[in-house]
Amino acid sequence: MIVMRSTGPLLLFRDIAIVCDRPEAIRIEANRPHAWDGLALRWRDGTGLRRWRGVEPPVDLFDGADFVPARLTVTRIDGERNAEIRRLLLERYDLGTPGRFVADSGAKCIDDDPRWGKLYRRPMPMGPDLLQVRVENPTVEPDGSRRVYWLGVDAACRPALPGGGFEEPQPLTARNAVAASWGLRGEAVEGMEGRS
Repeated sequence: MIVMRSTGPLLLFRDIAIVCDRPEAIRIEANRPHAWDGLALRWRDGTGLRRWRGVEPPVDLFDGADFVPARLTVTRIDGERNAEIRRLLLERYDLGTPGRFVADSGAKCIDDDPRWGKLYRRPMPMGPDLLQVRVENPTVEPDGSRRVYWLGVDAACRPALPGGGFEEPQPLTARNAVAASWGLRGEAVEGMEGRS
């Protein structure tokens, strides 16, 4: 018991025990190791693990333990074959500047609804099309501005089902995209007040 309180990971076998030091620093988000800018777990000897939302990010985006933002480009994201990594790359690319990927990648506005927002679409070489709707909060901020949000939507504008999976595709409109982001179909929000 004393050993277990004083060590990190411990693997016990019949004739051998592997005992590791405790990490010096652990960065956690939603119960997963996470650090956008460096090591999520770091030991006293300087070694560590990079993790984005519990997933190991591509090593080519780092110089040692440090993330190099200039290496994360639209071309780099387009070339990523792993869907989970591509999703994380998109999230990291837009960090601090929502909608940056839509602007930098040349996504096209395919529906501009003054009530529901602007729907953008961009073909992705290694996966389904990127579909995002830009919406504006109707509540005015103290400085007179309105907050802008970018909602990611299934490429066919399908609402997610509670138990997993998706409903049938919908026409690609801003209203349907906003509804799909809430897990609804467009006709279910027809009488609601939207604001773009």
